[in-house]
Amino acid sequence: MKSGKIYLHNWKEDWQRAKDFLKAAEANLNLGDFKTSANRSYFTAESAVIASLKLSSKPVSKNHKNIWELSNLLEVGINTHDLLRELYDLRMQADYGYMSSEKILDKETVSAYLLKVKGLLNAIKKKYKLD
Repeated sequence: MKSGKIYLHNWKEDWQRAKDFLKAAEANLNLGDFKTSANRSYFTAESAVIASLKLSSKPVSKNHKNIWELSNLLEVGINTHDLLRELYDLRMQADYGYMSSEKILDKETVSAYLLKVKGLLNAIKKKYKLD
């Protein structure tokens, strides 16, 4: 029997996951936990992009960098590649204490990126007429 990793869920589950992650990102930021908010913000955007790729019948990779590249195939009026890369940088700082010369991990930066993530979800909702 051949074994391999595959996604068993459909775009609706990815979209719901994105909405759930967004709620967690907002709640954690409101509690002052901007590090967890940074983590959830990244996964909000990534899940939304994966849902969009599936809706567009595009290939979906399990590799973060490949997802960033594939996100260029989406036409949602946002530079999804750069947004995902920058969110990933913040997530790595938050989760692993990495230092970055790109963005400073603080509440203001995470708050600003959370607004960008909300914009991404709104653009996807509009394009695909989602709830």
